[in-house]
Amino acid sequence: MYLFHVDQFAYWHNRSTTQALLVVGERIKKSLLNGEVAGAVFYDFTDAFGSVNRDHLLRKISQDFSITGRLFLHIASFLNDHSARIKYADMVGEWLTSYFETSAGTSLGPILFIMHLHDILKCIYAQVCG
Repeated sequence: MYLFHVDQFAYWHNRSTTQALLVVGERIKKSLLNGEVAGAVFYDFTDAFGSVNRDHLLRKISQDFSITGRLFLHIASFLNDHSARIKYADMVGEWLTSYFETSAGTSLGPILFIMHLHDILKCIYAQVCG
């Protein structure tokens, strides 16, 4: 069972960016022809993995996906105590504590990021996000 909104195009088999843009265009056109208000929301996912609030993500994992127990503790442990530094050529920066991110370079990071975004369409339609 998928917990993603049916109007979401990313991560669904046989759905493309082109199809998503066509659907958006048609919905806006239909709304305008019916005299309704129309709009679109676009997201810039630049540094998307690095901007995830871990506490908010853990709350979503627990509440929205009903993940508890050892699996939840494993995910929480995976997200805690991250440090990062920059390496350029032969120069290496100092280690800094990281409070936001889902570790894009790991197998679990992208899955956690998708879980973080799973309710975007629901929030847009309801005009309420938390």
